[in-house]
Amino acid sequence: SVPDGHQNGSHCRIGTPSIATSAGAPVRATSRFAEATAAIDAAKRVAPELPIVATMSFDTNLRTMMGVTPAAAAVALAEAGADVVGVDFRVALDEASARIGPAYAVQGNLDPALLFAPWPVVEENVRRIVAQGRRAPGHIFNLGHGISQFTPPESVTALVETVHAHSRVLRK
Repeated sequence: SVPDGHQNGSHCRIGTPSIATSAGAPVRATSRFAEATAAIDAAKRVAPELPIVATMSFDTNLRTMMGVTPAAAAVALAEAGADVVGVDFRVALDEASARIGPAYAVQGNLDPALLFAPWPVVEENVRRIVAQGRRAPGHIFNLGHGISQFTPPESVTALVETVHAHSRVLRK
């Protein structure tokens, strides 16, 4: 992730939540739901052709600055106007999809700490996540909130290859 209000390619982090956009001006960090909704609306006005991917970060008590739990965050982001809803790794994608409804794609949601686990554990979780993601109209596989600098590079390579392999199998 990038510092609040800074752009990196097509991703602009907007505090809690962050919103992906290739739009110009940075948007300040927000901790209020009304401000998050306004930020999503502004991004849609600036770049209406781009989908809005919104996620929330959680503290150690599993709360956002807006006071919602990971499960409730998906609903809040959908209600705020996101096109793609980021799902915390502590919430099953199929549960999140059921909560937000069939109109939203999901992004998520492998726990990055699993990349230190034995490979069969990682692969089992990848299969589960890819299968659950199929229940939404779209799915972007990713790690939940970053990756440790100590993650073995070969684990990352194997993860990408495994996600691609399992995704291809399910698309047939």
